[in-house]
Amino acid sequence: MQRKTLQSCLSVLLAAVMLLSACGPAAQPTAPQTAPQTAAETAVPSAEATTEAPVQTSAAPPETSTAPVETNAEPPETTAVPETTAVPETTAVPETTAVPETTAVEAKAPGFAVWLKETDGRTDLQGEGKPDLSLGQPGDSYTDLKALNVYWRENEKWVLLGNLYTRGYFRVRFQSAYGTAPEPIVVKSGSKLEEPFAKPAPGRTFEGWYGDGIMGKGNFETDTVQQSMTLTAVYTDTLLRAEPGPTMYDISCSDAVMNGTNAAVVIFVGFTDGYVPDREQFESFFAAEYDESRALESVSTYYRLNSYGKVSFEYYFYYYDTGMSCKEAFEYTMPEEGSHELLYQAFREFQESYQGDPKDWDKNGDGYVDMICFVLGEDTSKTVGDGKRYNIYGTSQRTERFAPDPEKPVIHEMTKSLYEDMLEEIRPGSGYGLRTLLHEIGHVFGLVDYYNRSSYEDEPAFDTLGGYDMQSGDNGDWNVYSRYACGWLSPYVIDGSRDSVTVRLGCSSEVPDAILIPTSAGWNGTPFDEYILIDVLAPYAAARFEWPSLTDPRIVPESDVRWEGGVRIYHVDSRMFVSAGRTYLPLQTAEELLQAGQRRRMGEGGWVGYRFNNSNRPSPYFPEESRFYHLIDVIPSDGSSRFRLYSRRYGWMAYDFFDVRDLFAPGRVFSMEKNKKAFANAPLMNNGSTFDYEVEVNFYDPDTREAIVTVRKIR
Repeated sequence: MQRKTLQSCLSVLLAAVMLLSACGPAAQPTAPQTAPQTAAETAVPSAEATTEAPVQTSAAPPETSTAPVETNAEPPETTAVPETTAVPETTAVPETTAVPETTAVEAKAPGFAVWLKETDGRTDLQGEGKPDLSLGQPGDSYTDLKALNVYWRENEKWVLLGNLYTRGYFRVRFQSAYGTAPEPIVVKSGSKLEEPFAKPAPGRTFEGWYGDGIMGKGNFETDTVQQSMTLTAVYTDTLLRAEPGPTMYDISCSDAVMNGTNAAVVIFVGFTDGYVPDREQFESFFAAEYDESRALESVSTYYRLNSYGKVSFEYYFYYYDTGMSCKEAFEYTMPEEGSHELLYQAFREFQESYQGDPKDWDKNGDGYVDMICFVLGEDTSKTVGDGKRYNIYGTSQRTERFAPDPEKPVIHEMTKSLYEDMLEEIRPGSGYGLRTLLHEIGHVFGLVDYYNRSSYEDEPAFDTLGGYDMQSGDNGDWNVYSRYACGWLSPYVIDGSRDSVTVRLGCSSEVPDAILIPTSAGWNGTPFDEYILIDVLAPYAAARFEWPSLTDPRIVPESDVRWEGGVRIYHVDSRMFVSAGRTYLPLQTAEELLQAGQRRRMGEGGWVGYRFNNSNRPSPYFPEESRFYHLIDVIPSDGSSRFRLYSRRYGWMAYDFFDVRDLFAPGRVFSMEKNKKAFANAPLMNNGSTFDYEVEVNFYDPDTREAIVTVRKIR
């Protein structure tokens, strides 16, 4: 049967209704006459009355009714003909002329508003923007997936039926780098999605569907749709992580156990007019379990979190009374060697009083106490002297005075802190808290200071991490280079075998994730080389304590997309060298590093050092041209070199601190070309090689603290 336009159908219908009304036993009141409506005016509801499905004009006409007409019935609607009304065949109107309430039909799965496909000869089309007249046939429907407007085709024009937003529907798009992504769909608000099929990709692992900052990684069992979004199929390359190799223990003078339990001898050194510690409180600074009410964790919890559970401590507490006043101790310990004598005496008394096996203090059997901490009970207000502060607080020092003794372990690396600084935890104001102690214990694990130590007033100075690191400004947590060098983290390594690699990274304060990208000169397979290192920084674990300073609204607007975290990129140059006279000879292999480290650690000649200069000070070991080669630099995302722009004035440094603006947000790209100001030897790396990649941040979710990063070859 040939299609009829809605206008002709309605005209016939109106005539039929008037005829039926006139035939009844009791005439109905005559309605006032109005101007005739056009087909569009009759058929198109407003956005507030969006219809359920487009009108189908191709359906067969209804059967003619043989039932008598009820004379007292109300006049029928002009848009619907009751089935009981007898209508001649030539004037029949299809049943589907009535426009349902909404245009969406939930058909395929619960929560999905899906247009019926190829039903009764009608086609449902979709696209972005208003439909072109070249599309469709009369009776077809069309959904604008961008604006969510719904149209139906009437003869030579598309008629707007309404907008799905007003009915609480949203658009969901899908995209995938591998295979064909599912077609976009329209979904009712609050609905759950049925997880789409993701095509397998050879050599890659499908990680899940990720929303554009709205759903994060989709949990299709619990998540509901609350607004329009795009879901991306995320694949990660099946990458190998770095193999275990030499750590700080192997190549430095570290005595700590890098993976396992450390014996920690903690000696409180008391003075007659100094602080008298609350022993339970004092020991809690070291051994307490995590408590959110504290400004920083205890030593145990801090290092358990930073090592991903690989490091723990077994404490031996001892309280030593010097019998001296603070002033007497101050005078006794000047010069510094005097403080050593005082501390050695405290340790000897501990040794003599210990009732167990001295080997308890040396878990790795190297003849040295794994960790020894001296905490001074000095009241600095009572150490007047010549105006100098008592100089044995807040340091970590190594002594070669004692040969290792596996039967009765001795002091090698010792840390010193002030008890009054620890009281910051319960008595705010001193500004130190546990930070100094946590920093100094970092040296026990073999780490060096990352802050600038220049003595020049007018030379450029550097704090290449912007003060944000426990070994830099006593802030936050450890960076991923420190963790890698201690064997707590094995980064993904970009080996150059693929032109493009996509990696999903979790927050490095939470999971041991990082990406290592070698230079064109290759990589020696250890932490002790030159490369680019990438991780995710977010307010989690120890990193959250200083987070307010990184997001100060006076510096960073709250609208900044990196406010809740982002991707951090480092340039690392920790190439190791062994000394020979007044120069350094490079060590090329992991075996050489290991052998040199063992010789140094056991005192058999030759010593290993970093090729870096965090003090900007000329040295016989560093040529003038390499004095700006640093162990580790954070690369600012804006392409600047602002961590290199300090100046020394009257013994103080004018800092430009690290903040969230230095993180790479989604859409940001890192490359040598874009960030060459951060490299002293640009456009080359420090070792004279090239960097042949660019890194793009594709996605970051502040709720899951995960980022998706793509590394591409550019040459």
